[in-house]
Amino acid sequence: MTVAKWSIGGDQSQLAVDYLKSQRVVTAEGELMMLRIYIHDEVPVTSIVVEGKLVGPWVNELEKCWETIVVAHPCKSMLVDLMHVTFIDSEGRALLTRMRRKGAKLLSSGVLINSIVAEIEAQQRSNRAATD
Repeated sequence: MTVAKWSIGGDQSQLAVDYLKSQRVVTAEGELMMLRIYIHDEVPVTSIVVEGKLVGPWVNELEKCWETIVVAHPCKSMLVDLMHVTFIDSEGRALLTRMRRKGAKLLSSGVLINSIVAEIEAQQRSNRAATD
């Protein structure tokens, strides 16, 4: 069973929601793929902590999470923590680009993920310069 876990914390109460998928997602090498998503809804910023590989069906899960947060708190700052992400495919990169364009800050580590985030940031700066 694969798991995408959404943990939502608030100031006064803690709410944890486990979202379980009944399908198995297995790579050609037989490796089970999993993505964990933790949401920390604090003042003044909402953090989305992502762990695992941001690929395939997991991109849609992160997008659903993000859209839910944006609808609930449209003016709140958002941080996407990618420190424990090991791989991002083209769909994941496109989603992170959209999230950044809408104001989310991206936090990363590791050569591959840092490189992807740096490219997204450079694209964001060039888009901002073109509109100024």
